[in-house]
Amino acid sequence: MFSESPPLKRKNSDQNPPKTEATSACAEALNEELLHFMAGGFIPLDEFRENNRICKAKLNQIRLKHRSEEIRNVNSRKVDWFGNIR
Repeated sequence: MFSESPPLKRKNSDQNPPKTEATSACAEALNEELLHFMAGGFIPLDEFRENNRICKAKLNQIRLKHRSEEIRNVNSRKVDWFGNIR
């Protein structure tokens, strides 16, 4: 179905390939320690770590808030003599 194309010939075989030809964008990003995202391109690992730390801190704040609301709701429930929760 598919046929292999012959390799590209260079005028001078002693020349190194151009940088764009030598490595792909992904390989260059790995060399520069950048993290690849599907839609967003590449971001530095340090920036990713900082964003990740901020997100985790915000998630913990949200969890604590919801947990305290749950405890407050449980404590505010009252049970009458017949076992009904109000």
